[in-house]
Order: sequence, then structure tokens, then C-alpha cells
Amino acid sequence: MHNRNLIAALLKIFPAEWRSKYGLELSSLLERDPVTPSIVWNVLCSGLYQRVRKPPVWAGAALLLAVWFLLGLTANTMRAMSPENYSLFWKSYLPLELGVGYWMRRRGSSSPGLGTAYAVFIASMPMMALELLRSRNILNPTVLDLQGHVWRSGSGFTEFAYRGVSNRYEFLACVIVVLLSAIVALAAGWLGGQIADAVQAFRRIRISR
Repeated sequence: MHNRNLIAALLKIFPAEWRSKYGLELSSLLERDPVTPSIVWNVLCSGLYQRVRKPPVWAGAALLLAVWFLLGLTANTMRAMSPENYSLFWKSYLPLELGVGYWMRRRGSSSPGLGTAYAVFIASMPMMALELLRSRNILNPTVLDLQGHVWRSGSGFTEFAYRGVSNRYEFLACVIVVLLSAIVALAAGWLGGQIADAVQAFRRIRISR
């Protein structure tokens, strides 16, 4: 007897767009013959290849936001940002998130808000990893106070996210900030999607005249 649950799980490895086109055909092929370990391996590799070959729209946005964070971290390490520039850097995420929502909507996403929130959450992984390593005393970066002065001298890089915060709850604080950022990104991405719809509607009106 064929394992329908296994076949359903294998199909989910493929991107949704691919499944909508070829999922029924692949399901029929898998139901025709016994699903052996070699078939499972081949389907698994094919599904992962399809995901890498055509990643979801939010993946590019997550990469962009992660690179932006790492660029800011590098700049702050080379020369500590002033309080004004430090604040400006974090505020720059809002127009970026609006742009991500706009871009995702133009690429056909039905949920630009959720996609933007997910992208922000994934892009925050480097920051969370750094905070986790610092909270475990694996990394010992230089930490600045809110005025941009050295609060605790270290090595490797200059702390970027939580100036002057050093306690056992700092990683938890980082997680809370990331979750709040994802909520803000949800709203910003939704608004970006609405702007994309409005722009598209305006263009249609101009063309119809």
C-alpha cells in the first residue's frame, strides 16, 4: 500500500508554484510504483533544487535587510556612529520595509505584509546570533553607551544593537525587539502593498484614457 502521507510530505518540499503546475503529475507517478528510499532521495533533491532555483519572493528581501544590518555593523565597527546616525540607521528600516512590501506585491505576492514580516524576522537572525554569543560570553565586543562613547572595551567588533545594555536578559530583550520589529514590518509591508495596488490602478486609468 502506498503511503499517501509520505507522498503528500514529499510534494510539500516543492515550491507552491511548482506544485500547482506539476504536483498532480508527480503524485500520480509516486502512487504508481512503491516509494523506495532511492525515490524519496531523488524527490527530496529535486524539491530542494527547485526551491534554490527559484526562491520565494521574501527570501530576496530577507537577504537585502540582512546585508543592510551587516553593513551597518561593519560601519559602526570601523567608526562608531553618532547618536543621530545611530537613530537614523534604525529608522531607515521603515522605508526599506515599505519598499519590500511594494516590491513583493508587484511580484505577485498576495500577502506582502506577512512576507515582509517574515523577511524581517529571517534578516534578524545575524543580530540574534551575535546577541546570543555575547550573552554566553563567547564573543566580547566593544559596547558603546547611548552617546556613542566606549562603555565596555572588547575586541572583534563594536556592539551595534543594544548600546549600554549588559545583563543576563539581553538575548531575551533582543528576541522581544525582533518580534516587535516583525509586527511593525507587517504593517509597513501591508502599506507598501497597498501603495503598489494604488500605483497599478492609477496606471490602468491612465492607459484607459
